[in-house]
Amino acid sequence: MSARREAGMAVTTIIRDLATLRRVLNLAVDWGVIASARRVRLLPGEKRRERVVNESEEAKYLAVAAPLLKAVATIMLDCALRPEGVHRLRWSENVRDGAIEIHVGKGSGSRRCVTVTERVASVLAEQDRLDDFVFSAGTKSGHIEQSTYRDLHERAVLDTGVERFVPYDLRHTSITRWANTGMPPHVLQKLAGHRNIATTMRYIHLAETDAQEWLDRARKVQGGDKIVTVASR
Repeated sequence: MSARREAGMAVTTIIRDLATLRRVLNLAVDWGVIASARRVRLLPGEKRRERVVNESEEAKYLAVAAPLLKAVATIMLDCALRPEGVHRLRWSENVRDGAIEIHVGKGSGSRRCVTVTERVASVLAEQDRLDDFVFSAGTKSGHIEQSTYRDLHERAVLDTGVERFVPYDLRHTSITRWANTGMPPHVLQKLAGHRNIATTMRYIHLAETDAQEWLDRARKVQGGDKIVTVASR
């Protein structure tokens, strides 16, 4: 890739190539071609997913979504799983005691246990246990993949007229909502399955008023509750 940069190739083009390589390696793991894949890091300049689906958009989307799409979307919205994590869910390994357990994922922080909501429990109860995969399919991997419901997603977005988003944005939405409740960063990091706390901190967008409120609380606990305003020169 360094040769491509030296040749003047655009960073966005290189990022797209790296993303394709990462996808191929992940599919190879899913299909049992290789045991594990090396982590492919994208170059600086990678576009971050910042789309947050609001509650009104969520309601419209789920109302028209096909059953499979609604099930996958609900799990991502309530449990913040990555799409690949939902695709690979197994009854024997991941679903137990009212929670979803994730043992492997993108990084070392992926291992976690997330209790399910009532609607996720309902979604899981509605699935036919044809085999060990929660969402089995006639793919080479034996489970659904994003291509399985891509058209269903596009149709749902089109039918509702909401601003376009990709399925991964539902995970982003879930983590953002948790962050907005004031959940401590280390707890959010654990539930989101982030290896690096810096990734988690991208979801914490405290308004200046919120930051000042927390500072005032801290000072009161410390005994210095008298706020002094210093005039600027």
